Amino acid sequence: GTAKIAFILTLNGRALRQVTRLLRIIYRKHHVYLVHIDARQDYLYRSLLPLELRYPNIHISRKRHSSIWGGASLLDVILESIEQLLAINKEWQFVFNLSESDFPLQSIESLEAFLAANPKRNFLKSHGRQTRQFIHKQGLDRVFHQCESRMWRLGDRTLPAGIRIDGGSDWVGLTRELAQYATSQDPDPLLGGLRDLYRYTLLPAESFFHVLVLNSKFCDTYADNNLRMTLWRRSQGCLCQHKHV
Repeated sequence: GTAKIAFILTLNGRALRQVTRLLRIIYRKHHVYLVHIDARQDYLYRSLLPLELRYPNIHISRKRHSSIWGGASLLDVILESIEQLLAINKEWQFVFNLSESDFPLQSIESLEAFLAANPKRNFLKSHGRQTRQFIHKQGLDRVFHQCESRMWRLGDRTLPAGIRIDGGSDWVGLTRELAQYATSQDPDPLLGGLRDLYRYTLLPAESFFHVLVLNSKFCDTYADNNLRMTLWRRSQGCLCQHKHV
């Protein structure tokens, strides 16, 4: 079997050659692609707009955010992109978000076959640490507000009781059913409460979907693997998480 996939490409730089190379490798006529380009990157935006005229299943988002590291707008980008994809195409079964630094290690056909064999799984990578340590490290017990391209810490807060907290990577693979639930215009108390909570959270995209899946009817669909390989052992690694928030 095979699965139809929606890809969200969130682009923040000017690596036009890398972006076109990535699209050339992952492009298939039966999938759908939505490209979100940072609002400050007009050169990249103008360069990619002609793709819409050549490929009917590639769409350039007109809703553009100035995304910053750890910002609340990162989650807005994903949720708004999912809403657009749901309106654009009614046939895709999974949605994956990609960056301009991503590149497939296996063929798209092998991904299609794997997803077809796991039709109800939501692919999210957990942090794999103690929950209390994760909450403190991520700053989930503090209130943040995005303003002037910065995340401002406003104070401490108590997380809601009875909610299982988890998180990890913000690169995910979600089923269409979960995507529809996460973007519902008539949210239930869980979804509405989480939206309010993560509107004032640092790094919201790294735990919103994890918490939503674990505490909803989708709890048995959680697969602790986002189908990505990340090499952190490099000369300029990400050490920001070890600094005081």
